[in-house]
Amino acid sequence: MAAQTYTAEIAYRLGRGARSATRRWARCEHHVTARLVTNGVAPAVAQLLLSGVKFAALGAFFYILSWLAALAAFAIAAAWVVANSADGCEDEEMEWRYGHSGFGLYDKNEWRHDPGDFDKR
Repeated sequence: MAAQTYTAEIAYRLGRGARSATRRWARCEHHVTARLVTNGVAPAVAQLLLSGVKFAALGAFFYILSWLAALAAFAIAAAWVVANSADGCEDEEMEWRYGHSGFGLYDKNEWRHDPGDFDKR
């Protein structure tokens, strides 16, 4: 029971914090609009300016976010390429054993990869 109370308490505090942040933001917008109106700007123009600033900030945020997402995608792709790149020898499990061409280094498909003994020719 204590875990549920604690979780509910955290959710309550987060909700209360979001509510107070939203109210502070609205109060700040109201003060900026009132300041513009007292300086001789029409109320509709003041709202329009404030909306323009908000949209510009939102656009800049999404622009930066898109570049960060592209950078993260590039990093993930580069890590995947590095993890999956091989010379060809590491992927094949080769072992020393007797095969159809004598003792040597063979892979899973029974292909010999060492040059063999040239002295016996």
